[in-house]
Amino acid sequence: MQAYTASGPALSQLEIAGLENAPVPAGLYLPDADMTHLSDSGLVHWRNLDLSLPVGGTYNFTRTPEVWFWMLQHYHSEGQLSTGVFGLPRDDSRVSRISMQAQAVGLAARTYPIRERSSVVDIGLPYWPEGTDFLRLRLTVRYAWWWKLRKPERLQLELIRADGSSELRWFVVQPNTSMEVWFYPWSQPDLARYFDEDESNWRSTPRPAITGLRILSTPLDWVSVAPSAIVVEAADAVRMSMSR
Repeated sequence: MQAYTASGPALSQLEIAGLENAPVPAGLYLPDADMTHLSDSGLVHWRNLDLSLPVGGTYNFTRTPEVWFWMLQHYHSEGQLSTGVFGLPRDDSRVSRISMQAQAVGLAARTYPIRERSSVVDIGLPYWPEGTDFLRLRLTVRYAWWWKLRKPERLQLELIRADGSSELRWFVVQPNTSMEVWFYPWSQPDLARYFDEDESNWRSTPRPAITGLRILSTPLDWVSVAPSAIVVEAADAVRMSMSR
């Protein structure tokens, strides 16, 4: 699975089926490094330790959110064993205790024509609820048929925050197919906090609100095919909670 930049729901469900058919009493969780704060020397050190890094520029939560949510529902954390490694005992009680609430952020469904090989689409963001954990977009990226002979362009989401910071997040979608894309809008190592049994520890780091969203479509090389349009179908802020 890790060899693929894009797994998609079908391959993710195949992996989950394997995990369910051969349940293990404990596992390890390796959150991705925060690439925005990792120096070149830090990146080399992280890679030499065989710790988790984005695949093809895409953070693993965004690449396979279905697998991450399954892990969250079946394991809890016993703490950090070493740098970038967390121990996870099995805990199937979390399946019934964890729930998610989605709230639309007020973006109207809209089709954005793409007329340049390098394009920026400002999709706005009029409302960001306090306590949000994840951003979920439903998109269709339309391509002409010849993308199959060449390859799609690189897609990135720019997150603009209330503290003035911004960050680009790579993502991958299947051309001409409506797909959900999930983002954790803050530091990736903080995802490990959600395995804690105490929900109050999940959001213990600063979280400036998201005030704007832009989608960037840029060629990886001369072979890349630009999309004809990007269709934003829905945008939701998702909060997760856990009962005792």
